[in-house]
Amino acid sequence: MPDNQTIKKDKKYKFTPLEKRFIKIYLLLAVFYSIVSVYLLNTPIDEWVFNLGQYNNQLLQWLPRAQYWVNISVAYREKMILLYVLYQGIFWFIFVSTIGIFIKDWAWYKENAIYLTRERVRKKYLMVCYIFFLGLLLFVTIFLNIFEGSNFYMLYDQLDKVGRNNDILRWNSVYGFIFNRWALGSLSYSATFYFIVSILTTKILFTNNLNKGE
Repeated sequence: MPDNQTIKKDKKYKFTPLEKRFIKIYLLLAVFYSIVSVYLLNTPIDEWVFNLGQYNNQLLQWLPRAQYWVNISVAYREKMILLYVLYQGIFWFIFVSTIGIFIKDWAWYKENAIYLTRERVRKKYLMVCYIFFLGLLLFVTIFLNIFEGSNFYMLYDQLDKVGRNNDILRWNSVYGFIFNRWALGSLSYSATFYFIVSILTTKILFTNNLNKGE
């Protein structure tokens, strides 16, 4: 466990080899998902390679919440089913593997996680608030990933009533959709990673009885 003097030096944090490897994997997955999205959203569903559109009914039976995305997009509708399934796989892979990185290198993180927090904000009760904020952010990220949209098929006039036609940038333009998925996917990693780091940092601060009286 780091002592007071070691912590005060504000040692520079370095990524572990496992972190570096998985960050590269996440970036490759983001590029892959972007390419697939551009192709599928710009190509008529009947002209998709391997006639992938024929699997929509099976995918809806397997993951009925894919209907949520169908009801969010006015422009692409059923094209969203395959992209939903692919995105869910990537999202949960990032979430689970981020936790797995901590499990694999747990001893190292217990010694070095505190260096991810700037020295001037390493205060016990400030970190407690930080844990609460990141926990809430992580909950919202997972909640939006699962429940964004509606679970029954909505007609165009129904979509208009709930404002879907106004949500053009996020769900009805190719690059707006890709950016939106990049943002939420990166939150899956960063919120999970820093939530665990903040818990470890706070534990170190309290265990070592640092910044007394603050």
